[in-house]
Amino acid sequence: MLQDDFMLFINDFHSNGRLVRGLNSSFIILVPKKKCPERIEEFRLISLIGCLYKVLSKILANRLRMVISSVISDCQSTFIKGRQILDSVLVANEVVEEVKRKKSKCIMFKVDFWCNNFEKAYNSVSWSCLQFVMCKMGFPTIWCTWIAECLKTSRMFVLVNGSPTEKFGVSKGLCQGDPLAPFLFYEDKWSWIAAPERVYTVSSAYKVSRNDIIFASNVIFRWIWTSIGPTKVSAFAWRVILNRILTKVNLFRRGVLQATQLECCLCRNKEETTSHLFFECEVSFQLWMACFNWLGLNSVMHNCCVQNLEQFYGFRYCSVKYQNCWILIWLSVIWTIWLARNDLIFSSKIIHVSEMLNLVQVHSWRWLRARFPSFKYKFFSLSNSPSACLS
Repeated sequence: MLQDDFMLFINDFHSNGRLVRGLNSSFIILVPKKKCPERIEEFRLISLIGCLYKVLSKILANRLRMVISSVISDCQSTFIKGRQILDSVLVANEVVEEVKRKKSKCIMFKVDFWCNNFEKAYNSVSWSCLQFVMCKMGFPTIWCTWIAECLKTSRMFVLVNGSPTEKFGVSKGLCQGDPLAPFLFYEDKWSWIAAPERVYTVSSAYKVSRNDIIFASNVIFRWIWTSIGPTKVSAFAWRVILNRILTKVNLFRRGVLQATQLECCLCRNKEETTSHLFFECEVSFQLWMACFNWLGLNSVMHNCCVQNLEQFYGFRYCSVKYQNCWILIWLSVIWTIWLARNDLIFSSKIIHVSEMLNLVQVHSWRWLRARFPSFKYKFFSLSNSPSACLS
């Protein structure tokens, strides 16, 4: 009986992304650490919360654990299984000992992340910033919605002599006296990193345009134009990166469509921008995940075109001979999404994700056979074991 109730709750949360009122409420209580406590330090502060939310948070945490190593830097020594919190301390200690032994000159910088009495400071200034960061790192929209729901529905009660007080929400902000607090009142301003004075000038902008010191787009374009895909597909990918394809939003900017005609035809949820159509749309995202599964990959996905291509190219496990084939697969995915979108708009033809994945595999196989005479594998070999064919 409990299993059915739990599954009903989990499935309902996955469907609508909402928590019922009171489910995420907790009770704060002081538990004595020893008999007859006399000082506040002799109490332990705990929060009592329902088991349903604990199970849900554990499920979300386990899902995040699968990709957390690709999100958090290798130099982060905590919060990831297999890494020890003292690793960084030991490395720093070894560096100090080595400097002392060699009597070398050294400058060390220590940042204190703790408040008085070794109580950890809660430095999360904005939950909206948390959502923004997750979106920029490639987490899907539905995941960000789930996390936001878990945060904004949190309510707390303080148990005084066993009776709850008035409920209050867990608000964003900083502890009083936190050294970061004064910076909350500073006004942000733009800084031009191409000039030593951080001030924009026409001459510095000209140097940027001449030397490409900020954007490494030349490498991306070289990947595109030296790929083995058809020329029209490479040209299409180049226009995708420059946001020059005729999405509905771009057509609206040119005065072709009205503001009421910008809905994505694949998911019917949001406006059809370049990033949404190829990376954020539910149908496109499912296709990318299916391709990742086909290639044996497991990762979150960037919704920026350039960063997505850089990320995908970094996953390559093919031999040097077939390195350009890896970009070819990426080209095949975006080309298939564009064809499916056009078929739906102009021919009212609905193509399912499984069919789109099959088209990606067919395009990749045909282009490989056309450009590499030594590629003798049959289609079912590439579709069943791409790693064996490309390595």
